[in-house]
Formats: sequence, C-alpha cells, structure tokens
Amino acid sequence: MNRAVIPLIITFVILGQVGVDLYLPSFGAMAVALDVAPKYIELSLSLFLLSMAMSQLFYGALSDALGRRRVILPAILLYAAGSAVCFFASGIAQLLAGRLLQGFAAGACVVIPRAVARDTCEGKRLAQVSVWLSIAWALVPMLAPVAGGYVQDYLNWQSNFLLIFVFAVACWGLAFVYLPETRKGSAAKFSWAEMFSSMGILLKNRWYVGYMIVPAMFFSHSAAYMAASPILYEKTLGLRPEQYGFVIMATAVFYLVGNVANTFLVKKHDEADLVKAGLWVSLFGAFLLLGLALLGLTTLWAVALPFFITYLAAGIVFANCVTLALRPFPQRAGAASALLGCLQILMGCVSSALMAWFSHGTQMPLAIYLACCMTVAFVAVRWVVAGSTAGDPVAAG
Repeated sequence: MNRAVIPLIITFVILGQVGVDLYLPSFGAMAVALDVAPKYIELSLSLFLLSMAMSQLFYGALSDALGRRRVILPAILLYAAGSAVCFFASGIAQLLAGRLLQGFAAGACVVIPRAVARDTCEGKRLAQVSVWLSIAWALVPMLAPVAGGYVQDYLNWQSNFLLIFVFAVACWGLAFVYLPETRKGSAAKFSWAEMFSSMGILLKNRWYVGYMIVPAMFFSHSAAYMAASPILYEKTLGLRPEQYGFVIMATAVFYLVGNVANTFLVKKHDEADLVKAGLWVSLFGAFLLLGLALLGLTTLWAVALPFFITYLAAGIVFANCVTLALRPFPQRAGAASALLGCLQILMGCVSSALMAWFSHGTQMPLAIYLACCMTVAFVAVRWVVAGSTAGDPVAAG
C-alpha cells in the first residue's frame, strides 16, 4: 500500500469538513454584506449539509463501479468551482447556488476516504485508520471556526471561500499525483439499477443496519446539542460567547480523547466489545442529563458534564461502528460508506430542526432527545448481537 494514501484520505475528510465550519464566524458580516436576514445565511449551511448527505448515495455507487480515483478527482474540482461561486457571490442566490454545489461535491470527501480505507486495510489496521478519520472529523469543528474568526477579523467573509478554493486545488494536485486506484477489479458501467440494488442488499443485512444506526444516533444528538447549546449556555446560564466557545471546545476534547484512547484499545480488544462498553457509558451520560433536568438542576456542570461523558463514549463507539459496518462488504464499500454518511447527516439535519422548534432555553428537550438517541443506539446493537448469535448470516457483499 502506498504510504501516502492514508494521510491523503485524512486530508479529504478535512476538506469536506472545512466547508461546514470555516465560515461560521462570518454569518453576521455576510448577512450585512448581502443585505439579507440572518436566516438566509443559515439556510446556506442547511443546503450544504442536505446536498452533502444526498450526494453520498450517488458517489458510493459510482465509485464502486468506476473506481475511487475517477470519482474523487472531478468531485474536488467541483468543490473548488463551488467555492469560487461563493467567493464572487454578490447576492444570496449566488451564494446559495455555490453552497449547493460545494455540498454536492463534499459528499465525495465523506464516501471516498472510508471506501479507500476498506479497500486497502483489513482487521485491526482498518479499525485504526477509521479512528484516524474520526479524529480528523472531530478536530476540524474545533479548529476551523477559530481560524474563520481570524479570517473574518483581519480580512473579510469572502476570504474564507478563497482559502477553501486554494485548499481544494491543493488536494486535487495531491490526489492526482499520489492517489492510486484502490478499488479491486475492473471498472464497470454505472447503473442506477445497480445502485439501488446495492442499497437494498445493505439495508436487508441485519449486521449492517444495526451498526449504521449507532453512529447516526451519535451524530444526531451532537447536531441537536450544537443547535440548542448557544441559547442554553448564553441566555439561560449567562455565559459570555467566549466562555461558551471554551465549553464547546472542551466537549470536543473529550471526543478527541475517546478517539485517541480507542487507537490503543482496538489493538487489544474486539471492536464489538468496545462498542458495547461505550454504549453503556453513553447511556449513563444520557440518563444523568435527564435525571438532573427532572430534578430542576440547570447549572453549567449539570448540562456540560453529561455531554462530556457521552462525547467521550462517542470517541470509542463511532469509529468502531463504521469499521464493523463496512467490514463484510469489500465489493460494496462505496455504497456502504455512502449510506452510513447519508443517514448521519440527514439525522443531524432533523435533530437540529427539532431543537430549533422545541428547545426554548431549557435542557429538558435536549435531555429527552439524548436519552432517546442513546436508547435507540443501544437497542440497535443488542439487536445485531442477538441476530448474530442466532446464526443470522452476515452477507459478504
């Protein structure tokens, strides 16, 4: 295996995530510059996420048919083009069009890294690479808004998109030079029928569905937390914006610590056992938050501590679930990765909308939703384990 492949696919993950987070500190300036209500700037994020989610289904099947390299190279160019449209946007319509294009291209940055990892790695090596991809996924939301804030302070909102454009072009050059074709077998003709057939096979597989649901639930509760936490911490608990930023960074650090710990744990323990242990920890955090809410304790630690616990567990659970879900499907790694990513982001969109509708500055709606998500995740894995011990076959794809 080419040694440059793993750092390269980690770079692809960063590229996809930067498009979500880098420009967040510029929302206010963009609303003023484009003379629109802030909700239209927020819509640019929703469009990006939705197009990113749905495009993954297309990229997964396409990369299974044509190969990873032939898909990621044009997708990165499309990403750069969308960034250029946003940079030159003089109105909200152009900005939304550019974000839609960016999001559609960014879907490849989610699917292809996981598919390449499955193509090139087996066993514990695949588990370790999945952890590294998860760490990259976690670090960008921590660091990108900080960088975007400096860009906004010293340059302007357009400069964020210029940076993304330059980064995309650099990624394309690196991929062109260093990324080999990792899909095994000769290229085939892309078929919509084959795409839906692959999805049907995956969705009928009990093992895959169980381990697909778990990371979707973790991503969903994370999106709900990000949607509800600004009002909860700043309005209800009286934190200043910079204090709120430190709390969110601390939460992300717990997720990072969980991932780092997992790099050592997977060397000695089975991934399925780690998932079960992590889910018990996450259930404890979820019901701790619910219990404190029922007792009427609305303090910084009563809200933050349960999320520190669940994010720590997520660092262990998330990557291992991805590994377990993809492992039986070497010939459908693209489609399997696409369904995983699509469900995660769609659940994130749904949960953030629910919190916007139901959360009014108290932790109770958030506590109920977190408890529901972790219960669903726990039941999904118990369902998988029961099916496996009962002798249900795990399709090899």
